[in-house]
Amino acid sequence: MAAVVSCNPTGPAVLRVHVLVDPGVAATCVVLQVNGGPGGEQRQVRGAGAVERDFVVERGTLDEHIQLKAGAGVGTACADPLVFSVFSQEVDGAFSASATDPVALHLTPPTPAADRDGDGFASTANGGADCDDADPSVHPGAKEVCLEGIDADCDGLVGCADPDCAAAPCAPAAAKLAFASGAQSLEAGQCSAPVIVRAVTSTGAVAGVPRELPLTLQLTPTSSLGFFVDAACTVPMDEAHLGPGTQPAQFHVQALTGGSDALQVSADGFASSITQSFAVKPMVMKGSCPFPLYETQVSCPTPLTFDPAHALLVFQATNADNTPSNTNIACSIASGRDVTCSRDQYAVASNITWQVLRRAGLTVQHLQPSPGNYTSTVALPTAVASTASTFLLTSTWTSGSTQGDNDFRFAQLTSPTTVAVSISGGGGGGTSIQVVEWPGSSVTRGITPPMYLDVDTLDVTGLPPVDLARSFLTYGWRTLEGGPAVCNRSLRGELTSPTSIRFHRGDGNPACANAPVDAIGWERVQLPTGVRVQSLQMALAPTFYTGTALIAPADPTRSLLFAGGQFTDGQAAGEGSYNLDDVLGEMHGAFTFDDRSHVRVTRAQAIGSARWNVFAVEVPP
Repeated sequence: MAAVVSCNPTGPAVLRVHVLVDPGVAATCVVLQVNGGPGGEQRQVRGAGAVERDFVVERGTLDEHIQLKAGAGVGTACADPLVFSVFSQEVDGAFSASATDPVALHLTPPTPAADRDGDGFASTANGGADCDDADPSVHPGAKEVCLEGIDADCDGLVGCADPDCAAAPCAPAAAKLAFASGAQSLEAGQCSAPVIVRAVTSTGAVAGVPRELPLTLQLTPTSSLGFFVDAACTVPMDEAHLGPGTQPAQFHVQALTGGSDALQVSADGFASSITQSFAVKPMVMKGSCPFPLYETQVSCPTPLTFDPAHALLVFQATNADNTPSNTNIACSIASGRDVTCSRDQYAVASNITWQVLRRAGLTVQHLQPSPGNYTSTVALPTAVASTASTFLLTSTWTSGSTQGDNDFRFAQLTSPTTVAVSISGGGGGGTSIQVVEWPGSSVTRGITPPMYLDVDTLDVTGLPPVDLARSFLTYGWRTLEGGPAVCNRSLRGELTSPTSIRFHRGDGNPACANAPVDAIGWERVQLPTGVRVQSLQMALAPTFYTGTALIAPADPTRSLLFAGGQFTDGQAAGEGSYNLDDVLGEMHGAFTFDDRSHVRVTRAQAIGSARWNVFAVEVPP
């Protein structure tokens, strides 16, 4: 269509344009556009090979200066509709008396960057009309592939929705999204079977989409799953997409957080989203259960059965009684289906707060010896592979009426095949020992000299350095002391630097340093790279039974909480100021997550103050 001609005394009424078309250009029609189209458009049939076409632009109402661009149109000759394989550079033209030569435009094949598949059509991302620049058989003017649901001619229609397929067998139109894979149950850290999403008809038959269609993936809770390309979940996925045609979207997920996760998938052009659930078994199971009055044994059921050879238990038992027979509790997970706890007598109720870490890389032996007097040697059923990567978790039940020399004890790994249980007085009761081999860990262990009378701190220095961001401390101790001032034999240990440890007692009460502690047996454990340990000091003032502390966000389904002190009642012990009776419930705490950023400590009696060093150990998937 030429511009309207009118009399114009300031310059010529026409402008000549010469278009050169290279032989490699895909075109049935050479199109000249003036001012991007709104100023007019002219068309000439291209012909074969390299051609030259001349155009005349009449000025009419156009300004003196205009923009000119040639396009390579593809269709039936020059009839509508046309799509364009490539455009020339846009140039300036002027209706000027001094301009004698025509304006030259040059149509060349698209660059390799604009036409990755080499079919002669620039991609839509580069201003062209190739709707799939990875497939040379897909471009404007190509023969439609009716049965595969592929938009081969880039007209935005596929299968039976395309008039080109009216007389041919064709794929039905897509009406909705659907999962071709079922809901899955995963372990935390496990890589899933393929998750497959398809476009389907209203009746559920497989359908195609015109071109590659990105999917939007939303998770509840946010970031609960990771998306990967491969079945080992080692190559992260940048984007999931359907098509072109009936090609499904396929990817894998890795479960990061235990619980129920929901994946919602949506895409442009589909009215509704679809949702699939993933039941993720937590790496760390948690719970609490009462130890009822009149019972000497209780079983706390776990939500999942597990292999005890690859699982460890940390727990805290709390009550407000002052007799070892009722208070001192040992627990075990040797059954693989519950946490079993024992004590000597049954005159009070207690509460058990437990956590079980299941991890394939762990090797755990569960022992329940009855130690004799002073030092007893316990043989391991199986030699450990390395004492340098093995640590112990212990708890003890005992009898009697006063927390004395036969109640306080510690265990140490003395060889690949033996554990020594050390007591200052007579033996008795039962000790639950977990021998935990954690490959990649580094364990330093030792026994301190006495914490003497009138001394409330004891330092261990000159140790090999460790990374405190992945290290924790456990310890037990022995004493000949009895009597009511239990604060003199309840200890808090902390890692004060990468090379030192400090033990405390009394929480500031000088009356709590009135007797010696014979020895402290300790293990400092640096866990493998990837494990994160946060150490926090938690304190409760007199009359306060519970309190919270802030930590960096951690996943409770992959995290353990415990204090380092362990001789009875699990990993519960800290220091306290109460010196009127031997109630361990003053200084034994139970540790739980309020949420990802808050840890709670709870104790059973609150006459004095108490303080703990608590470790939050987060294990990677």
